[in-house]
Amino acid sequence: MIENLQQNIDVEYARTRQNSERLSSLFARDGNLALTAKEIFTDYQDQSVLVAFIASLPGVTQFSLGKTYEGRDITGFTFGTGSKNIVFNGGIHAREWITPAVATYITHYLTGGSADAVALLKTYTFTVIPVLNPDGYAYSRSTDRMWRKNREPNKNPNCVGTDPNRNFPFKWGFEKDSFDECSETYRGSSAGSTAEAKALIGYMAKVKNVASYIDIHSFGNLILFPYGYTCTKVPEPDYSNFVKASKVAADALYAVHGQVFATGSTCSTIYPASGVTVDYAYSLGTKYAFTFELRGGGSEGFDLSAGEIVPSAEETTASLVALWKSIS
Repeated sequence: MIENLQQNIDVEYARTRQNSERLSSLFARDGNLALTAKEIFTDYQDQSVLVAFIASLPGVTQFSLGKTYEGRDITGFTFGTGSKNIVFNGGIHAREWITPAVATYITHYLTGGSADAVALLKTYTFTVIPVLNPDGYAYSRSTDRMWRKNREPNKNPNCVGTDPNRNFPFKWGFEKDSFDECSETYRGSSAGSTAEAKALIGYMAKVKNVASYIDIHSFGNLILFPYGYTCTKVPEPDYSNFVKASKVAADALYAVHGQVFATGSTCSTIYPASGVTVDYAYSLGTKYAFTFELRGGGSEGFDLSAGEIVPSAEETTASLVALWKSIS
């Protein structure tokens, strides 16, 4: 089974590298080249290609939230004119390749001119961060397909990386296993110590009136809300609002391709997780903070085929559109 997985990974590496190199070379030759959605969403792309594609969409403004340990930009885009803000990201975990693709697809839809998209852009100003963990994402695409963390070194030279989604300051460090530098869920040396957490923390401090924050992950067919650090429910009426909104999102998602998504708090639905993005966003006053765990596939769940990019993106987009309309 391990041998088959490695064979699949080798094939995937070769295909995606060839495709991204082709698109990157075209951009290098013609910076104004308009990439089509068909080109982008037929395969998993390097961060540079996704950034270039989003930058070509109408009405978007590109900016950097900061630099990673290895010097890459954590790139974001804003678009829309509404008084309320929505922030969403993919790629906080390196191996979850589907999530930057889906975040990019959602952005493509929202800037595409449909009636729903136009209405949402009048209600909200959106921020998308397609790849929140660029170093880890690049490493997973070149060296270790199942890499999860970032690439910052630790005291133990054999255990590289921190899980950015255990590094946020709200209730940081509650999990005992996250103290281990070799753990895939290592919490980091201190709250907010990673470049990725610092970037998002700094940005969220500047943005006012954030109605919704969405952290896109894979996999699990889940729509999760706070809390992660404890199985105690958030106060009312927030808990009831989370339940209602997550049902709206799950129903809309199911209507597209028949995928069933469970809903609930992170702790009660899967496991305790502290220092996570959605708990942090909720602690800032964002009333609709969700983790979307997308459909899985392939031999490990994270390596679903490129043919599932569009179906996954379609159902997630429909789900979020319904969610954001329902809270507007």
